[in-house]
Amino acid sequence: MLARTLFRRAAAAAAQRLYSTPAQSSSPPLLGKIRCDMKDAMRAKDTNKLNVCRSLIAEISNASKTPAPPTTDIHLLAIITKTLDKSLASLNEFQSAGRDDLAAKEAGQIEVLKAYAAQVEKVGLDEIEGVVKKVLEGGVGKMGEVMKAVMNQLEGRPVVQGDVAGAVQRALKK
Repeated sequence: MLARTLFRRAAAAAAQRLYSTPAQSSSPPLLGKIRCDMKDAMRAKDTNKLNVCRSLIAEISNASKTPAPPTTDIHLLAIITKTLDKSLASLNEFQSAGRDDLAAKEAGQIEVLKAYAAQVEKVGLDEIEGVVKKVLEGGVGKMGEVMKAVMNQLEGRPVVQGDVAGAVQRALKK
């Protein structure tokens, strides 16, 4: 009887230690903001923002189960951009089908997604284009080599690879 009681107390203490630890410190700051906004949207009964927050959290949760989980706001920006592209395609389809009610709903969700995308700090296009020019002056001429050199120079800074690829393509066309 005494052994069973001691075992239960030890198990309860272990469970308390396990579940009372703070949340993962590696989660991006924007994820916390999205979660807080979801709670605020629930309280305010803002279904549009609530739906966007829920879908973003679901996308982030799915992405966190991959071998390379999102750990920075730039990774979250990629998820937000992907969701934004889907919403823009849906908006075009709804408008072409004459479904103004669904188009208005999708337009509201696009505005919320754009607001989240704007909160992520990243390297500006002007700075990226300047680095691309410096790399091209160095004699590198192939797309992959230029991309690698530019990303090496911008390493450790919040940069979107799509922006770099666009700047490299524009510079190579000239």
